Amino acid sequence: MPIALFLFTIFFIFTKPFNLKFGTISFIGAVLALLLGYAKFSDLAMITNLISGAMITFFALITLSFIFEKNNSFEYLAIKIFSFNKTSFSFFISMLIFTAVLSIVFANDGAILVITPLLIVVIKMSRLDIKTATALLLSASFMVDAASSFLITSNLTNIITASYFNISYTKFAKEMFLPSLISVVLSIFFLWLYFKKSLKFEFRLEKEASLKDKRFFIISNLVVFIALVFSFLGVDVVICFSMAAVILLILGKNLYSFKEFILGLPYQIVLFSFSIYVLVFSMQDTADLIAKFIGEIYEISNTLAIVSTAFISAILSSLLNNLPSVTLMNLSLQSLNIESLIYANLLGSNLGTKLSPLGSLATLLWLHILEKNSLKISIREFMKCGFAITFIVLFYSSIAIAL
Repeated sequence: MPIALFLFTIFFIFTKPFNLKFGTISFIGAVLALLLGYAKFSDLAMITNLISGAMITFFALITLSFIFEKNNSFEYLAIKIFSFNKTSFSFFISMLIFTAVLSIVFANDGAILVITPLLIVVIKMSRLDIKTATALLLSASFMVDAASSFLITSNLTNIITASYFNISYTKFAKEMFLPSLISVVLSIFFLWLYFKKSLKFEFRLEKEASLKDKRFFIISNLVVFIALVFSFLGVDVVICFSMAAVILLILGKNLYSFKEFILGLPYQIVLFSFSIYVLVFSMQDTADLIAKFIGEIYEISNTLAIVSTAFISAILSSLLNNLPSVTLMNLSLQSLNIESLIYANLLGSNLGTKLSPLGSLATLLWLHILEKNSLKISIREFMKCGFAITFIVLFYSSIAIAL
């Protein structure tokens, strides 16, 4: 039974038998789904087509982050951006607002690649204890997804859904402005409430930070800025950021070892993304059941259907990862043809990622960066924060869709 195989795969991802990585375990689950006939080998081409753009963009962003790190750019920016704060409260609020802006403009994946290294610099320079470090890192991780519903380009789930339902850039921004604003404001409030006891610390940021190559710093920022401008003008995001990554890899060749770059790429994330799609394709009948359930709720109340859709999408995102889950929900909602539910699906898909570490590529990237810097946040701590905040933020944000 496909659902049983999927649940076993998720169970083993969390329990890590034989010390297997999460990508390897999901790959074993996908192979079993194919061999048992739950998924079709003919689906592999479609899955590759679905995720290839996202994966290329993903690797481009990883590359840009790697190059910036090798030039000490993050350390330099951290001091320039955060040194004006006098209290831990002002730092926390300004950090979250800055993170939200990054997510809106650079998308959640790009934002996490910028804010996480910046925070690691602050943590190391200020010699913060593990509780404070955890509070800052978890808050930033939460915010990149909470703020990623503003624009079509703020999240890959938005791009997939807007393309699927033919939603224009301006229409999307208009419909999602209020729900997204509520999501950001409530996230800031509840994150502060949740972590306030851990956020009493003093700054010890250095007054100066040395770049390895100042000229390259200017060029690299200019290249990324041009890539952003072209993406806003409608040029494919994949092309824009891939070109930027290749250009900076060539121009910054004296800053890094190519072997180090290749060995440091997060291959497990790619393996997981592809494999989880195979498992989702094995459960296509589930889409019809979800559509029937939501349709029955809609007959009772439009608002109740919006909130229910958001919550279902959130739970699916935490289990499946938000890219395959939003695809599954899009299939369900297509037959219902109710516009408000499309936006509710996206809110749930983007916020539900904080209920488990598997929820989004941004979260997997975040964990990858933490591991590289010998920092560890337990699954228990991650999920505890997610469950404490996600549902209340999602509830009020989804209510705004009905207004």
